[in-house]
Amino acid sequence: MRVNPAARLTKPLRSSELSPVFRRLARLPRWLTYVAAVGAVALMALDPGQVLSALRERVFDVYQRIDPRPYVDPATKGLPTVRFVDIDDASLAVHGQWPWPRTLLAELLGALAKGGARVVIFDIVFAETDRTSPFEVTRGWPKGPPYDSLRLVLSSLPTNDSVFAAAMTNQPTVTGFILGGDGRGEQPTLKTNPAVVGDAEPNRFVPAYANSAVSLKELEDAAAGNGSLNVVPDSDGIIRRVPLLVSLNGNLYPSALVEALRVAATPQNIVVKTSGAAGQQSFGEATGIVAVKAGKFIVPTTSTGALYLHYTPAEPSRRISAKDVLAGTVDPARLKNAIVWVGTSAAGLRDLRATPLDPAAAGVEIQVQATESALLGVALSRPDFARGAEFVYAVVFGLLVAFFSLRSSAYWIGLLAIGVVAVAFGFSWWAFEAHRWLVDPAGPSLVAFAAFLTGTLVRFAETEGERAYVRRAFAQYLQDDIIERLASDPDRLKLGGETRTMTILFCDIRGFTTISEHYKADPAGLTLLINRVLTPLTRAVIDRDGTVDKYIGDCVMAFWNAPIDDPNHIEHACLCALDILAALDTVNAELQEKTPGAPIIRVGIGINTGQVVVGNMGSDLRFDYSVLGDAVNLAARIQGYSGNYGVDIVLGEDTARTAVGFARIKVDRIAVKGKTEAANIYALLGGPHIATAPALAALQMTHDDLFTAIAVQDWDRAEAIARRLSDASPLGQRLYRLHLDRIAQLRANPPGLGWDGGWHADTK
Repeated sequence: MRVNPAARLTKPLRSSELSPVFRRLARLPRWLTYVAAVGAVALMALDPGQVLSALRERVFDVYQRIDPRPYVDPATKGLPTVRFVDIDDASLAVHGQWPWPRTLLAELLGALAKGGARVVIFDIVFAETDRTSPFEVTRGWPKGPPYDSLRLVLSSLPTNDSVFAAAMTNQPTVTGFILGGDGRGEQPTLKTNPAVVGDAEPNRFVPAYANSAVSLKELEDAAAGNGSLNVVPDSDGIIRRVPLLVSLNGNLYPSALVEALRVAATPQNIVVKTSGAAGQQSFGEATGIVAVKAGKFIVPTTSTGALYLHYTPAEPSRRISAKDVLAGTVDPARLKNAIVWVGTSAAGLRDLRATPLDPAAAGVEIQVQATESALLGVALSRPDFARGAEFVYAVVFGLLVAFFSLRSSAYWIGLLAIGVVAVAFGFSWWAFEAHRWLVDPAGPSLVAFAAFLTGTLVRFAETEGERAYVRRAFAQYLQDDIIERLASDPDRLKLGGETRTMTILFCDIRGFTTISEHYKADPAGLTLLINRVLTPLTRAVIDRDGTVDKYIGDCVMAFWNAPIDDPNHIEHACLCALDILAALDTVNAELQEKTPGAPIIRVGIGINTGQVVVGNMGSDLRFDYSVLGDAVNLAARIQGYSGNYGVDIVLGEDTARTAVGFARIKVDRIAVKGKTEAANIYALLGGPHIATAPALAALQMTHDDLFTAIAVQDWDRAEAIARRLSDASPLGQRLYRLHLDRIAQLRANPPGLGWDGGWHADTK
């Protein structure tokens, strides 16, 4: 049965047609698809380096930016409103740089009490005594009168800290402390011991520290509450959660926010609800903290006892400038029954933090938003089912994508993978929008993407195996670089015969018989020599976008403009011929250096352009991609004549007509053996830099005169021109001796009527 080579390019190859190596590659990598899906699920579970957690948090940040929490004043729900008194730049300009005297802070507390504030929380740690107290200012005074008397008088006055502490007794106040860092490790005053309900020990889950920086004992004792001011940024520096509980050396402490809710409520107690408590399902596992109850306020938390904030954009009504409070110009309605935080937004005091909505939010505003979230119950949450649902979805659809990626086209599997990702993100967004649930779309999407990508790579490997088989099949008649170009664009290849205009080059080593005789005692050396010569010749063809058709002993046949279209095929063939001569100069120099006296390698090159048939030539069992036609035969014949002319490169008439940028000169008009019509033959002397030389133009004109004289049978004039050229032409004497011999023969035996001036060759 006849084999159609074109069908091998369009019909998918069965694995049984591949070599054993490629059959193994086609089978074994398929497992990688399932391994990739399972591995991605394991990556979700282990999350090394918290990479997936960071990606998940970034997705949730985007959700918050798209749909931030709308501001609702808790007072509209019958709850205490939340304000913050801002020690801003304007306040610093009026009352001086920070730290302010605590008598001024006492005055601030008095103004807030007068306005009806329910509780005041300072987002400030008062760790040092006030150096502006009356006695403190005397520490640098000299001893002796009158300083000793003044020092005695001032020591009897109350300190600024005492004044501040007294103000706290008139206005319920919460002081704060910071855990961690380089604190001195003092134990903060615990106003009430949190009760724990459930089977989990809270200290296992909350942020734990070994050091602390606390407010003065006098102030802690005077305050109604005392809590942690810690906010814990994630690894990217963004604050998404505020801890409601912290641990210092194994002791559990509430945050200042929880203390504020406790002080503002009745009864004033704190209960920590953990897994296994009444109404909570733990299934025998201590999974962490569930909620914190401060007085009558119950605040659901994450398992680590934190509040996951759903931020609002900046809300001006929350903020009151400290200078306005001190000046008494604030509407009392804004402070009535309010939970008031006192902090700073001044950039110079460096209490600026990054949030999902604001890269430089005031730290006190984060506490304000957390307090509002706790009162309104609008914090974000990770529902109990979320992690399990994410894993089930990832496993089911990851394996589904893996399964179909090995059995369907990449187009359909790509759509399936996109659908899996779209559903994951769609459900995640719906859960956020409708219920404020945080359901991870990134992990399942990663699993689907890993399965799709690996499956695609496996299919690609299989396809490359099949392409390798095709490459091996076509390697018998196409050059490697052409095969690669066709593999990337198979439409360029038209199998079977087609007629097109092409340029053909033949290159033959001159005097090969003599060279062979030189190596008659060393045949292997002759082989090495031929290979050494043919290699740069082949490279010259390939570098100029040509195709090496075949090697015929010491002869190379090449062509241009098939199978790849090459509109500049004549130019490329001429440049290739000049490159061959330059390469041979290098080869000869190396041969002489290595083996002095080695034969000098010379070549004759014939180039012709014309209509040919190109395609598969041969039988069903063996075929070549080659060219046939009269233009091919003429290229071979004129190459053989190049030695008669004493030139290295000769061109057919059609080639020379188009090669206008090259130095070419007419050297003959001849009808080669087997043809009746004569054709002009040209010598290629060089590239464009020679083509414009004045001497070349003069030589071309003299050659034209020679062939005109021969055509009109003016033998005397033709002989005179040939002799003059033989003495002066840079082409040497061989060409002109050839024409002088022909002129003598034509003079003795003149041609008949209708002669076209061409010489009819009787040898090849």
